[in-house]
Amino acid sequence: MKNLRIASVVVVALALCFCCAGILAPQMSAQSTYGSVSGSVADSSGGSLADVRVTLTSLDSGAKLPQTTGPDGLYLRRRGESWL
Repeated sequence: MKNLRIASVVVVALALCFCCAGILAPQMSAQSTYGSVSGSVADSSGGSLADVRVTLTSLDSGAKLPQTTGPDGLYLRRRGESWL
């Protein structure tokens, strides 16, 4: 009788572990293929510069991607947007 109780506890514990793993698995995904690049452009006094052309360059492929800063001097290349 005691062995049956221990076996039942082990089965329930394993079932809970599998349920938790199934729930948490999507949140534990691997690294993404894409990333984001962002930055700002400012003059020597710290003021933001709008409409400045910035060129992002891939160190792996050498591909160049022009970006233009916004009115606040910021630029952003979003995740998932491919390199040229």
